[in-house]
Amino acid sequence: LTAMLTNHAANTLELNTGELVPGKKADILVIKNKNGKANEWFNHNPEDVCLVIQQGNIRLFDASLLPQINRYNINLALYTPVRIGNVIKYVEGNLPLLISNIQQYYKQLPLPFSAVQEKMAVA
Repeated sequence: LTAMLTNHAANTLELNTGELVPGKKADILVIKNKNGKANEWFNHNPEDVCLVIQQGNIRLFDASLLPQINRYNINLALYTPVRIGNVIKYVEGNLPLLISNIQQYYKQLPLPFSAVQEKMAVA
């Protein structure tokens, strides 16, 4: 089943993905396992997302991963801290500018997160 959903699907669509091997573009989603049950994939919320890697690039990471992130040559200035529920996530890009641009057209748009006005913590 795993192969059918990953490398077989990628090969059928002629994509350079589907496997975690050198030279392939990786899309990875890491979610907290709250209750130890692997079969409860859809019983999560955005606060549970720990890491999003898209085409081999980190797009989002949880603040709890800062010590690990700091071990690599990653420019943390490219990420914006945001609060989702009770946790802090770091999202690639300039979210305050994006929010400002969106609110020019729709001032009352409810967003599922809020920008955090603190400096990036370096562990």
